[in-house]
Amino acid sequence: MDKNGNFSVTWSTFDQDDPTSRNYGIYARMYLANGSDFFLDPASPGVKLGEFRVNAATAGNQVTPAIARDTNNGDYAVVWAGPDYDGSGVYLRLLDPPVGAADQPDLPAEQPPQSDPTTLDLIGTAGNDVLEVVVGDTSGAWLVRLNGIVQTTLSQLSTLSFDGLGGYDTVTVIGTDDDETAELWSDHGLLEGDDYEVTSVNVESITIHGGKGSDTAVFHDTSGDDTFVASPISASLVGPGTSLTASRFEKVTAYSENGGTDTAELHDSTESDTFVATRTEATLFGNTFYNQAKGFDAVHAYATAGGTDTAKLFDSPGNDNFVATPELSVLYGDGYHNSAENFAEVYGYATVGGNDTAKLFDSSGNDELVATPVYATLSGDGFLVKAKNFESMHAYATGGGNDVAHLFDSSGNDEFVGTAEYGLLSGDGFYNRAKNFNVVHAYSDAGGDDVAQLFDSGGDDTFVATTSSGAMIGDGFYNRAKNFETVNAFAENGGYDQATMYDSPGDDTYVATPVYGALFGDGFYYRAKYFDSVLAVAAAGGNDVAELYDSTGNDTFTASATGATLRGDNFSNRAEGFAVSAHADAGGNDRALLHGAAIEEGFNERPDELFAAIAWLYNFEEILQSSDDGEEETLEAVDAILTAYWQ
Repeated sequence: MDKNGNFSVTWSTFDQDDPTSRNYGIYARMYLANGSDFFLDPASPGVKLGEFRVNAATAGNQVTPAIARDTNNGDYAVVWAGPDYDGSGVYLRLLDPPVGAADQPDLPAEQPPQSDPTTLDLIGTAGNDVLEVVVGDTSGAWLVRLNGIVQTTLSQLSTLSFDGLGGYDTVTVIGTDDDETAELWSDHGLLEGDDYEVTSVNVESITIHGGKGSDTAVFHDTSGDDTFVASPISASLVGPGTSLTASRFEKVTAYSENGGTDTAELHDSTESDTFVATRTEATLFGNTFYNQAKGFDAVHAYATAGGTDTAKLFDSPGNDNFVATPELSVLYGDGYHNSAENFAEVYGYATVGGNDTAKLFDSSGNDELVATPVYATLSGDGFLVKAKNFESMHAYATGGGNDVAHLFDSSGNDEFVGTAEYGLLSGDGFYNRAKNFNVVHAYSDAGGDDVAQLFDSGGDDTFVATTSSGAMIGDGFYNRAKNFETVNAFAENGGYDQATMYDSPGDDTYVATPVYGALFGDGFYYRAKYFDSVLAVAAAGGNDVAELYDSTGNDTFTASATGATLRGDNFSNRAEGFAVSAHADAGGNDRALLHGAAIEEGFNERPDELFAAIAWLYNFEEILQSSDDGEEETLEAVDAILTAYWQ
């Protein structure tokens, strides 16, 4: 009873506190001096609670209650006997009116006897317990509080242990400024310094705060599905019935070794950090932290806090896939999945084995791809992704912008294939493809007999070739093969397609049929097939010759001092600056029209006079000669071979 006459009573009652078993429980009732209920139900404001259960843990018999009052603040204390770690113990409940009681942990009023002054052994209850420990920098400076009750510590204290027994128990430990090591498991934990040790068992939630020293923490997973989250400030492992946290630790390592599908999330600092991930472990580290996840099924690293961060992702011995965008890069294979998000630079490595594939995606800006047989780099504003030693690489320009690809050959025999949709350069051990890039440049500089195959689109396209490069150009694409010995261009998808080829300073040959036109010389061979119009220009020097062949239909050969053209149904082949041989051997009624030419019957290799151009005509059915004023004259009774030249 207090000084105002308010009072409380307590008793033990049977078969009331636990609906699942028939045991004794402790109940109480608090009264005002006039006999009305003092205690209000927190769940129903204004309603008198009446009697209420005191004990939180309902397992076993809770008996022989006693009650006392604090004369200073009016609080009441109830003690009783109940089951504990060695069979039976004494428990305590503080009643602070008008707040409820049974939602708080039971306080063990009796702890095991302490025979060693350097050791403090604490025992929890069958219910939910809370242990708070502040480790002192010197002996005697510890603070230990169990379920709100400060525990007595001796000056020689160096070892503290706690057994949480049943319930959901929580332990919080604050370390010192010295170097410390923490190790946490699903139901127990350890914090160890040079001259102290704190252990806990049968505990579901553990939080350990390191001090200013060089501290190390180790986490161990449960057998279920767990999540490990680590930042430069803190790290936590959460699983079924378990929550483990370590804050202010310089180095943290988490192990996934007990089963389940486990995931790790690693977060960066505001400075420039590095993420390194392999099949078995992943680490994100910076100047002040080092967080590592080992054996996790999936590891996600985030670079969102600032700095210029770099990620390095390594493959497994199996077949792996590297997928990279400006925002997110993932390297995954059998049993692992490592990702890096918002890193400024990401490097994917295929060095362990297997048949590995890389897929690189562009940004919405102007991006550049550089691919060699060893590596491929895609970069743009604020990002760079690089894939090294992958067997096949696919780069995609689908995000927008004006994107350019550079594909480089090997020292072996390689092939470049360019279409309106993609450019592909492949050889022994490598396969690099650039899809939907606005411009693709392929380079044959490393050696070998390299071949380029360039294909048209369904629209009107142009093929332009010099002795150093051949390019196919159309609406939305530009594919160029540079320094290839052989370039074949194909116009087979529709549209009106034209080809122009230029000679070298040496002696070159141009051969044209209704199907193709080919220009070749020392070290190069360029062919345009199925084009509507093919033009070959000899302006660089050398003694260049052209052979123009007719079709089986009726064809027309036209020649002047500036050039010669043989055209027919669906083809037109022209040679400018060449000594031209025109052949009408395939059939049809072929005619020739010579503008301003001097004519000799028969074959004259080189007329005596100086000349600007020369042509030899073979087996034309009709030959017409026109003068400068436009008058035409049909030549009669000409030989099968005729020489025309222009002075």
